[in-house]
Amino acid sequence: MNTVDLLRDRLIDKLLTIHDKELPEALDKIPVSKADTLEKVKISPAQRRMLEMSEDDIKYGRIISQEEMDSEDMKWL
Repeated sequence: MNTVDLLRDRLIDKLLTIHDKELPEALDKIPVSKADTLEKVKISPAQRRMLEMSEDDIKYGRIISQEEMDSEDMKWL
């Protein structure tokens, strides 16, 4: 039996011992698969270009740390 099967069996065993209806109702609201909750985000050509520019910045090391950014923000403010 693989890990998923073991986990599923353990969860089923636990569910069978629940007498309070609130927990099963809450569990029932959890999406069955990630695909059920994922939507494709539509982006404009300008947004796509900004993302490509960000990837280039990362690729070529044009980045700063969060601490550096916080320091720059404080200077600006």
